[in-house]
Amino acid sequence: MSDDDLDQVWRRARARWPTVPPLDRGVFLAWLTERASPGTAVSDLPTDDLYLACACASGDAAALEVFEATQLREVDIAAAKLRAGPDIADEARQVVRALLFVPEHGRAPAIVSYAGRGDLRGWIRVVAMREVLRLCERGKREVPTDDEALLDALSPATDPALEQLKAECRAEFVQAFAGAVHGLSERDRALLRLNIIEGNGVEALGRRYGVHHATAARWLISAREQLLEGTRARLASKLRLSGDEVDSVIRLVRSRVEVSLERLLDG
Repeated sequence: MSDDDLDQVWRRARARWPTVPPLDRGVFLAWLTERASPGTAVSDLPTDDLYLACACASGDAAALEVFEATQLREVDIAAAKLRAGPDIADEARQVVRALLFVPEHGRAPAIVSYAGRGDLRGWIRVVAMREVLRLCERGKREVPTDDEALLDALSPATDPALEQLKAECRAEFVQAFAGAVHGLSERDRALLRLNIIEGNGVEALGRRYGVHHATAARWLISAREQLLEGTRARLASKLRLSGDEVDSVIRLVRSRVEVSLERLLDG
């Protein structure tokens, strides 16, 4: 291609993604050249998709938002086709994000390997289907972890006082706890599940989300506090307890939750 033709490719790709800050022309053309196999002309590549991939690989926040809106829906489509539940879809979305954009153990983010042999959505579709299928197969081998399992993981059965509380108002407490779990953001639910049920420490979570482990620790603390406060509000409403009464219940639960979470954070 002539220099004018390459310039036109660059300008067209910029126009295709107007909210993405313009990539340097030389950087983008080098990205294209690296992905043009012998016998394949640059003009034969899905250059607009490669432009977005290049911007995402650079870590541009606006490009990642565009990717989320235009490409990551393939995870939900894959989950629907495989009749996977929302929890699997949520986890698959997190896994695909990390796989595509977070380097790990010397491995470059997978988005770098997109070579334009087909359109970007088709490539993402394959990645999404593979990850959803893997999680579905894993679910067949593992005992399902529902909200009550999370509650039990946070509150060991060896605590007689807690066991008495759970025996006296277990249904109300579990309902309040489940409501608080579902009131959390998608990320907070995933963090608690990955940390508490699957045993991922803050270092692993930091790598998974592409953040410093201290940030992952702050996220976990915030998620825990929101979970406790959400449980408190729902339990007070359900049982019509006074503020002091519900606080005594929550203090009992909080003591066990904090011990469990602190042990996991330290590990």
